[in-house]
Amino acid sequence: MSPVPNIKDIGRGNESGTLDQDDVPLRRTRTPSDLKWTVNELAAVKGEIEHIDREVTRLKQRRAQLMRMAKALSTVSQVIAAEVHPAAVAPVHAHTRYGGRGNLRKYLRETLKAAHPGAVPTNVLADGAVQVFGLRFSSCQERARFADNNLGNALRRMCARGEVERLHDYAGLISRGGRLRYR
Repeated sequence: MSPVPNIKDIGRGNESGTLDQDDVPLRRTRTPSDLKWTVNELAAVKGEIEHIDREVTRLKQRRAQLMRMAKALSTVSQVIAAEVHPAAVAPVHAHTRYGGRGNLRKYLRETLKAAHPGAVPTNVLADGAVQVFGLRFSSCQERARFADNNLGNALRRMCARGEVERLHDYAGLISRGGRLRYR
């Protein structure tokens, strides 16, 4: 039985200094660019398919959860008010004002992170949110309500969670503007 060759000795020849037929040094070959591109694209497509399959599985689980919740709510509504038939309740598309649930806080978080360690005034955050989400207001009062209620509530929740810190005196006055910084 011949000894196992050391990996460093492969391609250097035998003891006599000559190359055996099996010890031919490996030459580096160039992969054709079209083959490389094709393999790369195939890998990307397969990765996207795997991502879609995971998303479909997640959505099926979410659908099943929502169907159970709808059934439970239908049962409760029949007990509370028998005159309201669950089939008569039309679906609504909730949480679409900012493109989906949590998008306003996501915008605020990203804007404050980008300005870190600096602070951002609340009126600048409000103006940015109006532009980013394409909001339209019929009056100045409606815009002020947006800044006080929607934006203000989101910022207060973020402050309570410790994500954001106030750099101004806050006496509970909703309509007062201020400066905030990401922690």
